[in-house]
Amino acid sequence: MLRGYGFRAHVARNIYDQALAIVKSARANNGSKPIVKALPIRLDYQDTRVNLGNGTIRIIVRDR
Repeated sequence: MLRGYGFRAHVARNIYDQALAIVKSARANNGSKPIVKALPIRLDYQDTRVNLGNGTIRIIVRDR
């Protein structure tokens, strides 16, 4: 489903792993339903482009 939204494969895997960890943690805490307000994504070197000339960092999340 995440790949259908255009996320790169390794980013989709990281999002999925984080979501599973949140659900597992919520189930351990009295079985309450998890409320996700933000879902962090771990980025690696393949997801950034650094331009030292003008001091910008571009983060690439989608493959399009």
